[in-house]
Amino acid sequence: MKRRDTVPPTAIPSERAVIKGGGIIEEVIDEKITERRIVRKAVLLEVSEKEIAETLKEFSPKATKRERKYEEQLSELFREKGLFPDEKAKKRGGFDFVFGRNRIAVELKAIGSQKAVKELMDKISKHLDQYEKIFAVVIDETKNPKKTRKKIEEIEKVKPGKISVILKKTRKKKS
Repeated sequence: MKRRDTVPPTAIPSERAVIKGGGIIEEVIDEKITERRIVRKAVLLEVSEKEIAETLKEFSPKATKRERKYEEQLSELFREKGLFPDEKAKKRGGFDFVFGRNRIAVELKAIGSQKAVKELMDKISKHLDQYEKIFAVVIDETKNPKKTRKKIEEIEKVKPGKISVILKKTRKKKS
């Protein structure tokens, strides 16, 4: 007895099976294969210190009660100038804005007391080695701006050229 290697008729749907002479079942499949190529491009823009410094000097914050609102104002100005910070860096607990793969950091701090200046100085000192340049935007809400200015100068002296502190006064909200 000769053994035949055949596919059981139930394995092939009847609409695709064609029975040929000699008990051979042939399956016919019409397939149309479409090939496509998807190309994604990402534009990486290098942000310069000069662009960030000019934007920070241009920043004129409107008076608000929360530091978060000042950050939103600065974020909006960065977007208008075409500067887009790395959002993931902020989530890791670093500075408010980080540009160019941790090259340039920007910290915005509303100073209401001398304690806040000390906290800013500690934060900058802690992360000093992680960045090529650190900008600190200080919004002075203290009653003694001369004392705040002295403390800010001390921050810049920690690493001249690497740390740049920009002091800002708020402008009054329009009623």
